Amino acid sequence: MRFFRLMASSLEQSLLRFVKKLIPGAEQESFDPARFGDSLAIRVAWTPVVPGGANFTTHRLKKLSEDRVAFRKTFMMILFALVFLLPGFAIFCLAALANAGVSLGNGIAGWPALLGGAIFSAAGFFLLRSARTVEFDRQCGWFYKGKKPTDPEAPGAGLLSTIHALQIISEHCSGSRGSSYRSYELNLVLKDGTRINVIDHGSISKLREDTYQLSQFLGVPVWDGTS
Repeated sequence: MRFFRLMASSLEQSLLRFVKKLIPGAEQESFDPARFGDSLAIRVAWTPVVPGGANFTTHRLKKLSEDRVAFRKTFMMILFALVFLLPGFAIFCLAALANAGVSLGNGIAGWPALLGGAIFSAAGFFLLRSARTVEFDRQCGWFYKGKKPTDPEAPGAGLLSTIHALQIISEHCSGSRGSSYRSYELNLVLKDGTRINVIDHGSISKLREDTYQLSQFLGVPVWDGTS
């Protein structure tokens, strides 16, 4: 009987580890959002707004003036995107020249190279584009992603007065060759319960530091679901 109990226990632990790998955030210890003393914290979701993430720091909060702060792309984020963009663009140009009949010796030619270069350069451009800066401007009373819109109700924008709290959650992500890592997500929680993703990267210490600075700037609480 002891043997079977040990086998059952071992099987249960193995099954639990397997489930944790399959389900994002399953290995995160459960917590009670009621500890924040806010009924809205109980009603909002505590799952990722944007699945996936990065295992390095993609953005940091920068002070632009007394009334403006923004999350800017880090050097590592720009370098990561350029690793795709520049080689892809170079391959695309060389392949285009070769296909146009320009002699390049034993260089790159053919439609596969042309297509591959286009895909890689597009991926790099998309990474830069998707990592748009998020700005908070107390002078106009708006927050917005990318270029300042003409209307605070534009996609990715809103009024600072609608922000109720800042939410931090974590997510288990699977990398290449069976590796895994945690990515940490910062979301705006609006007064109507809507959540808007701000950034998502792999450094909880830097994310917390930036979030608490933003909290003081906006005058709203931080709901940290990772602590």
